[in-house]
Amino acid sequence: MGPNGVDQNSNSTTNTRVNSGRRSPGSKTSNKLKNILGKAKADSVQISDEAKQKAKGALKNITKGVTKGAKEILKAPLSALKGAPTSVTPIPSPLNLLKGGGSKDDEKDQSIVAADGKKEDSGKKEDPLKGNQAGGVEKNEAKKIAKAIKKKGHIRKPAIFFIGGLETFSGGYGGIKKMAESVPGARYYSWDQKDEMIAEIDKRHVSQPVVLVGHSYGGDTAFEMAEELNTLDHNFRQVNLMVTLDSVGGENDIIPQNVRKNLNFFGEGNPLLNDGPHVARNNQLSDVINELRSEGHTELDDTKEIQYKILKEINLQL
Repeated sequence: MGPNGVDQNSNSTTNTRVNSGRRSPGSKTSNKLKNILGKAKADSVQISDEAKQKAKGALKNITKGVTKGAKEILKAPLSALKGAPTSVTPIPSPLNLLKGGGSKDDEKDQSIVAADGKKEDSGKKEDPLKGNQAGGVEKNEAKKIAKAIKKKGHIRKPAIFFIGGLETFSGGYGGIKKMAESVPGARYYSWDQKDEMIAEIDKRHVSQPVVLVGHSYGGDTAFEMAEELNTLDHNFRQVNLMVTLDSVGGENDIIPQNVRKNLNFFGEGNPLLNDGPHVARNNQLSDVINELRSEGHTELDDTKEIQYKILKEINLQL
């Protein structure tokens, strides 16, 4: 007990309780420091994770950029690279990716910087053979196609050729020339123009008929043409109608299989100026009609009856 009758132990106990209920300034500071440190630690962990993700993205884009540039170089042929302006696909910067998240910089990195400083969209696939070189290739291809078409036959008009013989024996071929003029699209040739006529036939489409009308040596030329067309080189081109008027040659008697029909007019005069009747090599493929005439060698093509029969048969083939 104290001098005033107060229990000192009880006072001390009360004081102790009062003091324990209060927070000292030191404890507040300590808690603040703990909170700050905890927040800093969390922020540092978050920043570290973001940095890791951005670093991974940067590394991935760098790899893509290098691979893309290598592929572009490998795809381009050497001929296209020679003399062409150098282009480089830039490698994306990791710092830029970290700063901007990679979206804008990724779009920029999709462009190709050419030597002149201009940017081109890498998404567009450029033809390495542009310009004069490409034009040259196209022209060459066009020429090849044109030749192939001509070889196969592109003209859709019938080949109707009247062939005259030696004027010494035929008297100027007045009749055969007039017949050529009376048939639309028909042409007149001399007996020594076989190669020209073969070339013209080759230009015709296979669906177009071939008609050969020859007098004297012209008849021999018509036969020789039919024989030449009856080969693999000419795909066994069919002769729809062959008319012979007093052919002179003695080896033109057997008509080849590619001739569908042969009208053979021969005179009963000088045997040196005609080769006589014809026969078909294959009766199932060729129809051969021989007609003995009383007219002389130079008169056959002027005979109206013969002219009528020839023009009638030509019209049947068209």
